[in-house]
Amino acid sequence: MTTQAPSLSITSPSPHSGPSPSADVEKQRADSGAGSIMAECNAAWFAGTTFDDSLCSIPTTIDWDMELMSMRPDAAHVTEDWLASTASGQPLLSTPPAIIATKDMNELHEIFFARVHPVMPIINEDQFRKDLQDSPHAMAVQSVSYTAALLATTMPEAKASLKQSCYVLARYYVDQCEAEEGFHPTWCMHFLRALLILTRFEINNRSCARAWLTLGRAIRLAKIMRLDQIDCVNEPPFPNVSLPEIVFPAAQTAVELEERRRCLWALYILEGLASIYTGTPGLLDESRLQVSLPSPGRLDKDFQPSSLPHLSEAHTIAKSETLSPFCGLVLVVSVLRKAIHHIAQPSLPSSASGFGYSWNAPGFWDRHFSLLRTLKVFEALVEPLTLSRSLRSCAVAFNLYVVFHAVKVNTYEAAIDESERQELPFTEVDTNMDQLTSNALKIATAIRSNWCQQRLMCDNLSLSGAFVGWPLYTAIKALSRGASPDQSRSRASAIRMLYDSLDDVEPPDGAWHKLLLQSCPSPRPWKWDD
Repeated sequence: MTTQAPSLSITSPSPHSGPSPSADVEKQRADSGAGSIMAECNAAWFAGTTFDDSLCSIPTTIDWDMELMSMRPDAAHVTEDWLASTASGQPLLSTPPAIIATKDMNELHEIFFARVHPVMPIINEDQFRKDLQDSPHAMAVQSVSYTAALLATTMPEAKASLKQSCYVLARYYVDQCEAEEGFHPTWCMHFLRALLILTRFEINNRSCARAWLTLGRAIRLAKIMRLDQIDCVNEPPFPNVSLPEIVFPAAQTAVELEERRRCLWALYILEGLASIYTGTPGLLDESRLQVSLPSPGRLDKDFQPSSLPHLSEAHTIAKSETLSPFCGLVLVVSVLRKAIHHIAQPSLPSSASGFGYSWNAPGFWDRHFSLLRTLKVFEALVEPLTLSRSLRSCAVAFNLYVVFHAVKVNTYEAAIDESERQELPFTEVDTNMDQLTSNALKIATAIRSNWCQQRLMCDNLSLSGAFVGWPLYTAIKALSRGASPDQSRSRASAIRMLYDSLDDVEPPDGAWHKLLLQSCPSPRPWKWDD
């Protein structure tokens, strides 16, 4: 039995395999009218377009085969050409294709739990080591072991020479696990963890198509496991009798239950951040998630769970409640999904006859002010996580801060566009412009104050590290909107600093740079000689 990739997934087109993607999109646009938005959103994954740009025409100058989730690696861990030669389409082997010394594996596991696990806290380290000792030959155990070691190889202190062998072995054991043990109740959680860690590695190593397909496998597996219903008190409100099901043993301890919750939320985060590229909210429907938010604390014998609600009831969380940065990122991704859904909705034409529109559906401004209320509630919850000290020391806190304000920038930008479309008074436009500029400057201030400290962690550690280019792009575009060369030096300096940071994130011909060339009439217009 094999998992299926999500219906929205696409693979990188071959330049010799038929019509170009742009031609297909143009045909869909002509054939489907309002439905063309979804086709453009899906194409945005490879076109390099963020969700707000996907409502416009697809850029024609973007290289369709480019690796979009690019992070410029340091010289110590440059991505080698071997990745292109280790495609997952190879037939399964009967024996492992490589061997890594036990000493090296132990060192990589130490690096993983010291450096990576605080950012992606989905594994009980004590149980992980016990499984290695008790079931060293189980495919599921080996799949987690090698994917964890693989992600550890992205750390500067790891031996770069081990990355190729780790990648080959990680993919070998993941594929073998799916073929033999991945759907067994005893091992399915191991298989899911391995898929999550492998997805994170593929994102960090700019393998866009593989990350998307691996993420699809993880989503389908989680749904088969009913992991999105693990805290459902009564019968699931949305039963799906046609979906296969793995009935795995009930959690025996609070740590085991929390581990399952965090795996689901890690999947939710990864898919939500991928939505920046796809322009769609994702397959994990928030309204159907019956899972408590993740509790703070390390997954060990001293773990004490908090009584946190489901995501749909996050507004009931008391301000005095202590949230982890991981939980804060869940909240930020939730509001990101809401913003994507809001902005992607077609505006109601002023002269609409009603055809193709639901008059009972909330209009733009109803959705806009509802989203602003949610942003206000969530901002109060994540504010304690984003104090200056946290932004300097915690990669997740830094990323949730800049992503959160990028969501606000896009929300106000959509309001400005709608105000201009409806020819509302200039005061309405100016109010939203002030908010847009204010939030863009907050991103710039956070980058200016913390970039030197955070850059290495963004490259290597943060779950949203590969997506930090989006807040940079958003802030540059917002500060450039309606600006002129005679703007104040402080604003010009902020734009130049953001451009410099974007240069650190990706090469000059990267996706975000190309989009800025299209969205900003005069790229870097405020350059001057110091």
